[in-house]
Amino acid sequence: AKTRAEATRALDVALMLGGPVFEEELHRVIARVREYNGASMVGAPVAKRAKRSGVMWDASPRETAADDTVARRRDVSLEAFYRDYMAKSAASTNGERCVDDHGTPVVLQGAVSHWPAIEKWRDGGYVVEKIGDRTVPIEVGETYVHDAWSQKLMAVRDFIDEYIDNVGEHSRDDSTKNVAYLAQHELFEQCPDLKRDIEEPMYCVLGTGSVCAVNAWFGPANTVSPAHTDPHHNLLCQVVGAKRVRLFAPSETSRMYPHDERKMANTSRVDVMHPNLEEFPDFASASFVDATLFPGDTLYIPPGWWHHVRALDVSFSVSYWWD
Repeated sequence: AKTRAEATRALDVALMLGGPVFEEELHRVIARVREYNGASMVGAPVAKRAKRSGVMWDASPRETAADDTVARRRDVSLEAFYRDYMAKSAASTNGERCVDDHGTPVVLQGAVSHWPAIEKWRDGGYVVEKIGDRTVPIEVGETYVHDAWSQKLMAVRDFIDEYIDNVGEHSRDDSTKNVAYLAQHELFEQCPDLKRDIEEPMYCVLGTGSVCAVNAWFGPANTVSPAHTDPHHNLLCQVVGAKRVRLFAPSETSRMYPHDERKMANTSRVDVMHPNLEEFPDFASASFVDATLFPGDTLYIPPGWWHHVRALDVSFSVSYWWD
């Protein structure tokens, strides 16, 4: 790799594929490579790159939470969160853990509004300055359950240019455009420059207090995560833009028609926003609740709850999974 961009890309791929192996060494090498100009790896360090003139992504939500059926609460204490909302497990007679209380979703309004990311990440120029040269996995296509869905590696700068800043004005009802999504990626382990702008929500100390994964979700309006479940407590923190989430309790699983394949068994075969009731008749009686997330909000999704997520704007979210 002769250029800085090529070297950074190769090192990013090594970092993503290698996991903890040589992680510290790779971070050190990446930092050194990024100090040199893009033309050649040979030469003296150059001054800090000029900041790109970026697009400011909308901070004025055009949606309201008027139709939401998930409670919105401010300043929820740890005690109240554990008592009123958090899923709980108990020991069964054979010593294994079983779910005793499936929990209740809640929007923790303004819970992360103090994060520096809330203002900083609205600025496309800031994001590009910090991580524009970093290579990340991008999902292309409507959702991962569609045949046309694919993945590719892209520099964050190219992803923003092609799929976010230069796509024009889209209708929020438009599902036909070529959507791309940086989804469920441990971006903050790969790129510590952005990790400084967020902090772990206090609720993660409950349970075992062990955070399993911190993932980034970044893309244009109309990105969708189809209805699926996760095995961990989940705090979905909204940083930029708005998202709409539809949730179904674990008791609705028989009406959700999970995929038969083991690796997809946590994903519903039903398009829950436009269901085919001839193919999935039991879904007609499935109960659900809705939540809208705005910058600074956090949605608690208990383990085992089905959830469908759609971005209403250019959106950047951070999810915390913990046990």
